[in-house]
Amino acid sequence: MTTIEAPTTPVYLDETAAAARLLLAPKTLRNWRAAGTDGPPYLKLGRTVRYPTALLDAWAMGKVA
Repeated sequence: MTTIEAPTTPVYLDETAAAARLLLAPKTLRNWRAAGTDGPPYLKLGRTVRYPTALLDAWAMGKVA
């Protein structure tokens, strides 16, 4: 029997949702973006900032010591 998997659609979070997922304040993400520090990867679409959940989770797991 062959199993067919549906393609996964990337999920993007806004700054508030991404901060909540990381247990951070949204201002922390804003500060990291402005400073260009080692914050989570994000996409900037015009004036809108979005965080892909897969990359956000991978970044967070990389920070676990």
